[in-house]
Amino acid sequence: MSGATPVQAKSLLEAVVSGAATSNELVAAVAGKKIVVHRIFFTLASSTTFQFKSAATALTGAMTGTEFKLDMSEYPWMKTAAGEALNLALGAEEQCSGRIYYSTE
Repeated sequence: MSGATPVQAKSLLEAVVSGAATSNELVAAVAGKKIVVHRIFFTLASSTTFQFKSAATALTGAMTGTEFKLDMSEYPWMKTAAGEALNLALGAEEQCSGRIYYSTE
């Protein structure tokens, strides 16, 4: 992974509170770099749909629940397109608390 950054962690505590069909930026875009997700966990205040996106492009299907967890893996769980933010679209206004571990490449 030439040019990759070490894994970084970012708190999601109250980072996401928004209305329906809105994408919330979890990790800001980095010019010319992909955001690589190694681990993530969060809870939502109540059950709602959520979906991970590379800017506006879906990385996952829509899921429903109050908790989400992807443990550290040898292989990344998802990557954005180069130069795009990692977003989380929520189906309703919710507080999201958790942590994301990511790198850029």
